[in-house]
Amino acid sequence: MSEFKSDFLRTLKERGFIHQISDESGLDDLFAKETVTAYIGFDPTAPSLHAGSLIQIMMLHWMQKTGHRAISLMGGGTGMVGDPSFKEEARQLMTVDTIEGNIASIKRVFSNYLNYGDGPKDALMINNAEWLRSLNYLEFLRDVGKHFSVNRMLSFDSVKTRLDREQSLSFLEFNYMILQAYDFVELAKRYDCRLQMGGSDQWGNIVNGIDLGHRMGTQQLYALTSPLLTTSSGAKMGKSATGAIWLNADMLSAYDFWQYWRNTEDADVSRFLKLYTTLPMDEIARLSALGGSEINEVKKILATEVTAILHGREAAEQAAETARKTFEEGGLSENLPSVDVPASELDAGIGLLSLIVRAGLASSNGEARRHVQGGAVRINDEAVSDERKMIGSGEITADGIIKLSLGKKKHILIRRAAQAASIPNRYRSRRPRRLFFASLFGSASKIIELPAGIPRHLVWSLEKIARRIDAGSGLQPRPPADREDRRRHFRLQRNHQEVFGTDDRLLRFQPHALFRRKRSVGNRDGHHGGRCKRNCPGALHGILRHCTGRCLLTGTA
Repeated sequence: MSEFKSDFLRTLKERGFIHQISDESGLDDLFAKETVTAYIGFDPTAPSLHAGSLIQIMMLHWMQKTGHRAISLMGGGTGMVGDPSFKEEARQLMTVDTIEGNIASIKRVFSNYLNYGDGPKDALMINNAEWLRSLNYLEFLRDVGKHFSVNRMLSFDSVKTRLDREQSLSFLEFNYMILQAYDFVELAKRYDCRLQMGGSDQWGNIVNGIDLGHRMGTQQLYALTSPLLTTSSGAKMGKSATGAIWLNADMLSAYDFWQYWRNTEDADVSRFLKLYTTLPMDEIARLSALGGSEINEVKKILATEVTAILHGREAAEQAAETARKTFEEGGLSENLPSVDVPASELDAGIGLLSLIVRAGLASSNGEARRHVQGGAVRINDEAVSDERKMIGSGEITADGIIKLSLGKKKHILIRRAAQAASIPNRYRSRRPRRLFFASLFGSASKIIELPAGIPRHLVWSLEKIARRIDAGSGLQPRPPADREDRRRHFRLQRNHQEVFGTDDRLLRFQPHALFRRKRSVGNRDGHHGGRCKRNCPGALHGILRHCTGRCLLTGTA
């Protein structure tokens, strides 16, 4: 279609969002004459979406910006199956708690792009678990499954690629496209949703939904897909050499997010300005015409504008200023990413390779060694060539930090941190943990971040709590269930006594005692002194304070 009448499709076309539309003229007429509701689905496969999902989020943004209603559909139901589209192997299955925890974490991003509410044009956030988890399997097969042709489903590219490579496709995954099609029909019936959007790899699944809607008596439904983006060099969007470009600030700092966009390849700058910013098209045309050294200034504008939408204007400008001080003035900014290392480790000395891995500049000692051998690593701006070098308190500058650099663009500040307790490493957890507490004591759901290094038996107890919390009714009284459970409890208790000594008040805490509701803190069960303002169970409050200095459930010191 040469020119669209509707603002929405015209905006999407001029900015490069459109790959395919099922019925261009019909959809354009619909947008031109009424307020349209459209949705995009997001499966919660991780606690955060990454930059590869931004193109879909921006499509929803422009949907609302041009006067229509956007739905962000969370895959609380489909996430239990996993989308097999163009995947080489089946996704790892997740528990319901993991899915709900991921959804709670992901939700925070969308409010930066969409305005949610109850108005006719306010965005909606819906979880397909509302209708999928309660389905009766036999009724679903009879009422919905009869409309699907296996022959047709096998013809979709997303399925053929797996079969052509002789890679197994489970019956569970094969059902995903049926569930996604059913989502479209349910949204059409419940919210008068007429359009599903997504990446071009979703075309077959979306068309399935249109066909199912036709067979089940909905109004005419439509499909619109965006191109699957790669950079000019062929790299996948949302990925970098150091890992995924997460959208959640607690998984990737605003500074690192800004740096990702600042390092955009020259050939991608104009395209990314159209897709990922809200700058007017005439301003984008002016910036795209700049060349030579001026292209670097355009990249800074791109990075600042994209970061401002996600993290806020202040955080974006702060990231830009941090980069300017670091790279242009050669100074040291307090806003650079930092890693805390216990004082005891720095005093004893920590290996350079281990420090590089801990700072996230390499994924393994082997990769760190290659960086050192290639001359890319610097400590306090001085090149380091000895891979066996020990980094200790002697490298701490007058500012109280150690500046660890990889190449010219990656800098991490190493800070000296007091150790929580003098506990041998063999009793500490070796990796961070994320615990999800559903509807805890009448409050909203809560995700607790437990850093690496917390005593293992305390981590184990908190995991037990997370599994046994019943929404709306607090903690369930449940002692160690079986012999192995009791044996493990007493073994951990002995470890605790060996580490803390018999006089430590936490020695008397019993893991199963945590499942009793307590209103006060500092009693004979070994709780720490003080009262939690939200009256969470005393033992839980005490343990979290012991590990982190505050109650992570309520924020109380």
